Amino acid sequence: MDLLSSPWFIALLTFFIGIGAGIYIHRSKYSDNSQSDKLKDEMQSLEEEFNQYKDSVSEHFNKTSTLVNDLTENYVKVYKHLSDGSQSLTNTDQISLKLGQDEQQLVSVINGIEESGNESQLSDDMAAPRDYAPKPDAADAEGTLSEAFSIKTDKHEVEETLETAEQKPA
Repeated sequence: MDLLSSPWFIALLTFFIGIGAGIYIHRSKYSDNSQSDKLKDEMQSLEEEFNQYKDSVSEHFNKTSTLVNDLTENYVKVYKHLSDGSQSLTNTDQISLKLGQDEQQLVSVINGIEESGNESQLSDDMAAPRDYAPKPDAADAEGTLSEAFSIKTDKHEVEETLETAEQKPA
């Protein structure tokens, strides 16, 4: 009997070939090298995606800056056009939209706001509103926003207040 034609030999040979193939597949699929390669590939793809995102954000802000500058320039052009039109189309001296000093002031205020990033450098013409109520002239008098301020109910106090108010010139 020939050894190669024996069913036991073929069965054992097939068994060992299957075990070898299983070990090879297991090592190639679950080995540390393949996992690290997969992680490296994933990390590279995430880095590329992040770099693309950073580039798109940078491009967005550059375009926004350019558009805001164009808007500012167009606003000045429209203002100048309106000024020139009002000067040429009207005969009255009451309407004066001169762009000499007004344009320079407008451009300096706009540039100041763009450079500083806030509105703290506003001109004196654009002062912030005052959030207080005036106090009477007396130094020890309570202001109208004070918690101690109330309607006086004592008749003598009311008369004294009226007398002091009449004595002071308005």
